[in-house]
Amino acid sequence: MAAGILEPSAERLCRNFWSGSSHFMAGEKECVALALGNAAGLEEAPASGNDPTAAGDDEEEEVRNDGDQEGRSKGLRKCVQNLPWSMGGDAFKRLLEEQDIKFASAKKRKGKTVGFVEFDAAEHAEHAKVKLEAMTGSKGKKPKVSDALPRSWEADETGNGDAKEENAEPPKDVSEVVTPLASQSYEEQLREKRDGVATVLRKFVRHTRKCCVHGTPVPEWLTPGKEKGGMACDFEGIIASPVVEGYRNKCEFSIGSSADGESVVGFQMGMFRKGITAIGNPRNCRNVSDIAKFYAGALESFIRTSEFQVWNKENNSGFWRMLTVREGRHPRTCEEKVPTVAEVMLVVQVSPSGIANDAKMKEYERMARELSSAAFSASPPVTLTALLVQEHVGVSNAAPADAPLISLAIPGTEVSVQHIHDYIGDLQFRISPTAFFQVNSFAAEKLYALAGEWAGLGPNTLLFDICCGTGTIGLTLARKVGMVVGIEINADAVTDALTNAKLNDISNCRFVCAKAEDVVNKLLNEYEVLPEESSEDNAMDTDKKRFSNVVVIVDPPRSGLHPTVTKALRVHSRLKRLVYVSCNPDTLIANSIELCAPSSTADKQKNGRGMNIKGMSSMGYARQRMKNMPNSEPFKPVKAVAVDLFPHTHHCEMVMLLQR
Repeated sequence: MAAGILEPSAERLCRNFWSGSSHFMAGEKECVALALGNAAGLEEAPASGNDPTAAGDDEEEEVRNDGDQEGRSKGLRKCVQNLPWSMGGDAFKRLLEEQDIKFASAKKRKGKTVGFVEFDAAEHAEHAKVKLEAMTGSKGKKPKVSDALPRSWEADETGNGDAKEENAEPPKDVSEVVTPLASQSYEEQLREKRDGVATVLRKFVRHTRKCCVHGTPVPEWLTPGKEKGGMACDFEGIIASPVVEGYRNKCEFSIGSSADGESVVGFQMGMFRKGITAIGNPRNCRNVSDIAKFYAGALESFIRTSEFQVWNKENNSGFWRMLTVREGRHPRTCEEKVPTVAEVMLVVQVSPSGIANDAKMKEYERMARELSSAAFSASPPVTLTALLVQEHVGVSNAAPADAPLISLAIPGTEVSVQHIHDYIGDLQFRISPTAFFQVNSFAAEKLYALAGEWAGLGPNTLLFDICCGTGTIGLTLARKVGMVVGIEINADAVTDALTNAKLNDISNCRFVCAKAEDVVNKLLNEYEVLPEESSEDNAMDTDKKRFSNVVVIVDPPRSGLHPTVTKALRVHSRLKRLVYVSCNPDTLIANSIELCAPSSTADKQKNGRGMNIKGMSSMGYARQRMKNMPNSEPFKPVKAVAVDLFPHTHHCEMVMLLQR
């Protein structure tokens, strides 16, 4: 089931909040790749992060007022029920402050009637209980304050709280976690992923058929014959990655302690909620490049000489947290299968709480000297272009977009740099520290070329690139269309996209920094789409923003497209072709249901507030939303293909063409 869709009982919510459950981790924005398991079932990707093969946290960011929670009593974690469903986290904190309630952290999501508060002292918790339970809450009910259930790894052996999860036995090597398919031949890996995508396409048929009730006609594609194997459309198999070893241009290494207590820069050996906190050395991870392994080792050697401690996930303390290595390559020549690395960016994440500014800056400078010395003294020397420090004091390593970034000057250079460059085809792309860029640029070339081929582009085409990141898809296709309009929420990525257009002398692109759900309808209506029989000369009068063909390519995050976006795309009658690059099998199916299911002949619901979505899957929720979908012509799934961007893992991307 998709994260962020379920609404468990209040008691379960209490447990999930303090355990960092994925039910509270519906990501707003960060592009992640499709996670597909074997034919027996599908395995979910991490709920956050840029891609599913990065080493991510399985705990949630908490909103803090002060300090950390080390040593804080579990009895000071409280669950507040019967809050207004429309209240968000900021409003919840304001409420607490207005009631003169002192708290350490607070959490509340819109659409939920439960909030969570953590206190520093018992008298603060008791004061909050009295104040809150004297108020009137959701639907006239008074708020109820109770203890939050302990996290599974905190439950004691005497039986208090939930039964403690049995600690999982960590694997012998972290490569078993990071690259679980590495022991198989690449042909076997592709076969397993192909079967997983076929399962998704059959699942799509089953769930969409459930929308055909109350006399709603069943479209022909929902009765697939044996020639399609019960799938929604033609399935063209899986496209292999051109490179299968060391292909990642971005690696996020955790910093912590090994099972032997040594400071290590690598990947976590298992899930935190299962009691596994040890970090393993990445030396045997076949998807990690030699350069990334080199810098992980160089930083590890430096940290072992530092007076500051590595991050401890059990008590949320320490200084050194994470290392991100990003690589930019030279443009590939015809003779090269794998181009050489031209630029390298290092981003070291730290938690500077309680550290004097002079002390930390001195340590940053010492780190810069040691890393540059290691790079330049290596044989052959290793590239180092940009070195930054990201300061972040939250519980999870997933830092907010506005987390401070300090650019450090590399000894021997005059200026500090905050970006690197990479190539897709013959186009150069500038990459900022937090901007999304496909981690396998070799396979991404195949992915984007395929998306452009299926989109049916021409000089009279207006191409919308929704969730465009640094503009990679739109820019690679810009010379085939009249105009590209990209929509992206990450401001740094939009800045990079605009720069990338200038770098490549592309002038027919417009990039909008906003949530797609806030602007897509306005933008679709801003451009005049002429009838298909209009002359090409008239259609290309870009001063009047007139086109005879509008095409959309979407590459959404794991959470999928917002319902407002799917509705706008479906009801825009001039939009005939849509290419969906999938990030998640569940949200792919959910979004495709809303785009492809026939309009219901039953009376439309007045609003969605009366829907009981408790325990509902993302597909079930999509079927409910279809009851409010305006009568409109549905899309039809035409064909689908998988693209393997992540060899040696269960993950791959999926592309589906929808048409009407």
